[in-house]
Amino acid sequence: MQIKVAANDSLGFCIFGQTVTNTNIEWLTAAINDAHGTNLTQDFFEDLGKEALRLEKEFMRQAGFTDKDDELPAFFYSEQLPPTNYVARFHGSDVHKIYDPFEKTAA
Repeated sequence: MQIKVAANDSLGFCIFGQTVTNTNIEWLTAAINDAHGTNLTQDFFEDLGKEALRLEKEFMRQAGFTDKDDELPAFFYSEQLPPTNYVARFHGSDVHKIYDPFEKTAA
């Protein structure tokens, strides 16, 4: 999901919302190709999303942020939030794993 969101945000399609963009990748690809005379495939969206996430991580690294900066305050994991009474389930170290494949496949 993060890959799709990053791609849509990069193209300015975030204004339409995920329910429009994520279900119409074929149409969006055709629209971009028609508007710009390109021959992009639907794989373009996944590649763009992965690259955006890779660049985001690299930007944060160069700005001095570390994994410790990505951890929520402790109360997020212990204080339940009504009406569902859920608490945070994921720690920064869990989320960081999603970036690993992007670093290995980066051009």
